[in-house]
Amino acid sequence: MFTGIIESLGIITSIKEVKTGKDITVSAKSIINNISLHDEILINGIRLEVSKKSKYTFSVNITPSLIEQTNIGDLEKKTYVNIERPMKMGSRFKGHLIKGNIDTIGVVLEKYKADENYEFVIGMKAYWVKYCIENGSVSIDGLSLIIMEYGSNFIKVRISILLLNKSNMQFKEKGDTLNIETDMIGKYFENFFIWDDDIDHDTESFKKNLMTLGFGDS
Repeated sequence: MFTGIIESLGIITSIKEVKTGKDITVSAKSIINNISLHDEILINGIRLEVSKKSKYTFSVNITPSLIEQTNIGDLEKKTYVNIERPMKMGSRFKGHLIKGNIDTIGVVLEKYKADENYEFVIGMKAYWVKYCIENGSVSIDGLSLIIMEYGSNFIKVRISILLLNKSNMQFKEKGDTLNIETDMIGKYFENFFIWDDDIDHDTESFKKNLMTLGFGDS
């Protein structure tokens, strides 16, 4: 689980086409000593696993499904990316809970300076806007931001100049894409309210499946 508080701004040093998709190597000198092989790590909001590590870099594998569902396939060498390690259980945290499963890809429609902040208007599929509320949280390229306003197919977020300069958002311009993960709490509520207890959810079949895996009495 992650929080949307970016720890480091990494830079892509290598992209290689492989049978399993793409291997991307990232330089992240400030946190590399705290990264281990097979660790989960958040890159631009996507939960990935460290497959290789060197003195100053680490690598991750990007599967074809991730390339299709996110904007990570569009990244190029020397592109800056947001990096966050998983949160520690029991520790206090800022931001909000992020799983690292991208819901949809957004597009920057507007970017402008407003006092000591920057505001972004981001276009997104209408289906996912239903999980957005005013003053609610959203993950934008792995960055936890507050929704100022929303419409049928867009959201508006604000980011301080300090935070902007610590993330890849400083490089984003009109037309650029962003990975969006909406707040998971809304999804839980939706499932709770649409669940119909009168429908047979095939409990017996579920029990049989558990037994074949060695759980319960056969």
